[in-house]
Amino acid sequence: MKSVEIRKTQDEDFDFLESCGHEIGGEIEDSVLRRRRWFRRKWKEVLISLVGYVDNDRAGLLSVFPIEVSPWGPLGRDLYVIACLFVLWDYQKKGLGTMMMFRAIEIAKHSRKEGVVSFGYSDPDWFLPESFFEKFGLR
Repeated sequence: MKSVEIRKTQDEDFDFLESCGHEIGGEIEDSVLRRRRWFRRKWKEVLISLVGYVDNDRAGLLSVFPIEVSPWGPLGRDLYVIACLFVLWDYQKKGLGTMMMFRAIEIAKHSRKEGVVSFGYSDPDWFLPESFFEKFGLR
């Protein structure tokens, strides 16, 4: 059985965190670079980020931050927004995303925030399918 661990992001994890699974190159390069700059500014201030490790290898990440600082919505107050949930292909469908979600929800429950929101897509074959988030009570 593989060793799985979810822990808060450390400085050495930041390159993995800030891209949210996007590779720099091609037409998304400027977008990724803007995202990275934003994450660097907000990371230690308000961003809560988790990295999932499998046998001491980074395999996934989840980032949440207060809705009040979200640069792309949704609008609201006293909630956390899931900014990124990403699991490397070789580790998908093995429970790592679920473990990170449970940890993020636990963090939110122990904060002054009232809950967690996320964007989800109706096509189950697209990334961040709404059916995944519905398992945790998100609607």
